[in-house]
Amino acid sequence: MKYLLTTIIILTIGYSQSFSVENVAASQSTDGEHVLTVSYDLVSSGTYSSFMVHPEISLDGGETWDYIIMVPVENVLGDNVFAGIGKTFSIDLDDYYTGMYTNNALVRIEA
Repeated sequence: MKYLLTTIIILTIGYSQSFSVENVAASQSTDGEHVLTVSYDLVSSGTYSSFMVHPEISLDGGETWDYIIMVPVENVLGDNVFAGIGKTFSIDLDDYYTGMYTNNALVRIEA
């Protein structure tokens, strides 16, 4: 049992560090619209060939996170997203949060 637990821990640590989401950047349009453009890099060590990727948003500085349900964007959001740099998508925040404004909003990418 001791060796089984040790093996599981080693495999979990090894697999959990085989990819990362890096350089997440978000910017909102300055023309009065509430379109948020997000870009990120998905870096893989080659362990996984593709990923399920989705965005989340926090309006309270990261205390709580809300899953953003979006139409998949080929090789950017959704299932079967391959590693790469400069992946970009846009969100019209009016579709999710009408009339809400905050300086504490954060975006993260889950893969």
